[in-house]
Amino acid sequence: MTTTALTPTRSALMGGYTRLREAVKKTLLLAQQRIEREKVLSYWRTGDLINRHLRRAYPGKKDAEYGRQVVLRLSRDLEIGEKVLYRTMRFAESFPNFSARRNLRWTHYRELIAVSDDKQRFELARRAEEGDWTTGRLIEKIKTEAREEDGKSKGRTFPPGDRALLQPRKGVPYTYRLARPEKIHPGKAGLKIDLGFSSRKDAAMKGAEGLRAGEIVVSEWVEGDTYRLKRASGKIEADLFTYYAFIERAVDGDTVIAEVDLGFGCSTRQYLRLRGIDAPELDTPAGKRAKKFVESELAGVPYVTISSTRSDKYDRYLADIFYSSGSGEKFLTNELLKAALAVRI
Repeated sequence: MTTTALTPTRSALMGGYTRLREAVKKTLLLAQQRIEREKVLSYWRTGDLINRHLRRAYPGKKDAEYGRQVVLRLSRDLEIGEKVLYRTMRFAESFPNFSARRNLRWTHYRELIAVSDDKQRFELARRAEEGDWTTGRLIEKIKTEAREEDGKSKGRTFPPGDRALLQPRKGVPYTYRLARPEKIHPGKAGLKIDLGFSSRKDAAMKGAEGLRAGEIVVSEWVEGDTYRLKRASGKIEADLFTYYAFIERAVDGDTVIAEVDLGFGCSTRQYLRLRGIDAPELDTPAGKRAKKFVESELAGVPYVTISSTRSDKYDRYLADIFYSSGSGEKFLTNELLKAALAVRI
């Protein structure tokens, strides 16, 4: 008796593949969700551990200097950013009886801890989970609903009289400070160039001989796409953290996204919040005018110069932005103030 092998039909093969694809997708998704939940829980536990230690060290009161020293030492010993550690501490304080919500990632909680009102914070967390909000949607909700004590409120007007000009801060591009970070692992801790925006580069290049941590230097381009370091004569702290940048887009009247040239062929994409001012909300006519003003001012320039030193509560770096015009260099912040499209904060 002759037997004939049965060949699966194309539709059967495709059906089997579809089931395989969905099973793999589900498995990977569940794994990602578990990893994210563990990340959130580990951050909360970290903050809780630090907070408990500080409470035991100084019962009934806070010692800010001791707290700073603890965070600094942990940051150095564990090679974790100080900013991350401070966020975990605030996270544990903001959600004292914490249980991870199914649809909320660390990026959600990072925004929620900036909401000072407990009731608003918990309500936003509940709605974000039930509505499966993206982090971007949560940020917009916080901006419009959870006004903190920064002078923002619905229906706020921006009178021309409330626009005293801001003193600009501008240093010198390609000016850096050298650092030698402590390491817990074996090996010599090499000299680093602090590029800003939490970025560093090895200082192993021409001109680095004899330089020490803490010194301010400038970089010079030499042939062959290489660089030389030079001790900066006369340069001071105020000359640091100034860069050339290329604006990607305006988010609203006081926030832009930019590609920042850090030097040495390095760059970083950053949300930049204009220092010292507040523009109207984007969903208002005044907010739309402010955004359009920023776009029109920057549209005709090939690049801008920015100066930035620190980040705000939403992890956006505060910046002064300068650009050229037919009448000379302009300071974007003051142009918005003169046009009555923003106020000082």
